[in-house]
Amino acid sequence: MDLLAPDLPAYQWPIANFYLLQGSIDEAFRHFRVVLAGTSQYDSNVFGLAWKATDDAGKILQQLIPERVTTEFSYLNFLVAGHRLNEAQAVWKRIVAGREAFSPGQSSPYIDSLIGAQRADEAYQVWTDLQKKGLIRYSSLPSEKNLLSNGDFEDELLNMGFDWRIISVEGVYAGLDTSTYHSPSHALLVQFPGKQNLLYGHVYQYVKVSPGQSYRLQAFMKTEDITTDSGPRLGVSDPYNVAALDKLTDDLTGTSDGWTSLLLDFATGPKTKLIAVKLFRLPSKKFDNLISGKVWLDDVRLTPLQK
Repeated sequence: MDLLAPDLPAYQWPIANFYLLQGSIDEAFRHFRVVLAGTSQYDSNVFGLAWKATDDAGKILQQLIPERVTTEFSYLNFLVAGHRLNEAQAVWKRIVAGREAFSPGQSSPYIDSLIGAQRADEAYQVWTDLQKKGLIRYSSLPSEKNLLSNGDFEDELLNMGFDWRIISVEGVYAGLDTSTYHSPSHALLVQFPGKQNLLYGHVYQYVKVSPGQSYRLQAFMKTEDITTDSGPRLGVSDPYNVAALDKLTDDLTGTSDGWTSLLLDFATGPKTKLIAVKLFRLPSKKFDNLISGKVWLDDVRLTPLQK
């Protein structure tokens, strides 16, 4: 019977389970691998059974997981969901070493899990891998002259990894604008509808930094009809420990006279390896506190200062 339909997942599935019940893990994995190569229907079940059968991550990756990028990402996400980040690293290395194309967004859950687990160096390595593979390209790459990605907003906002991220807020528009900019031909625009007294920090970028280092954050901001006494500004913070770093520039209200230069010098603490640079607005404490109006942000730069 095995010779009649060897590559049909529905046929291989019960055969694999039979061998697994008999304790023949290698033979079971051989049949499960055919299942995974043919369909994604059984992915989570196969991965779960494999980890119940053995905790040998190398064996599972080598014998069970086919070199098929969709299955490899499925397995990577399974490991991430189970907080097996050490084991996920080998899967990621195989993915980036492979020849199959994939979108950068597929790596977003993995990067976010590493950031959430305070493994910022590993998260940034994944980002670097994407750049080396040519999947992320910028008009100007981050360097010692500017540690930020896409600080001039001339490239598409990826909304993931170490690029700008925008969290949607009802009624608030945030995105690229080609009609108003400090340097050609894009700026970031955020428009408030005048219906909320917002604590706003929903446009931000994670940046890998060095502990015990001084930095300078520079940017240009322009406002139009910003109401309330509390307007937009820039901020930097340590996402793991706000007490270690939490600094803000002065805010802007009303309509600015052209573009305003913002400057913020700060130093990281002995344990700070990751910061968040964000467009920020504190809630107003006054009665007339519903913010409306527009703010543009452009040419954001983060540079290390000489010690």
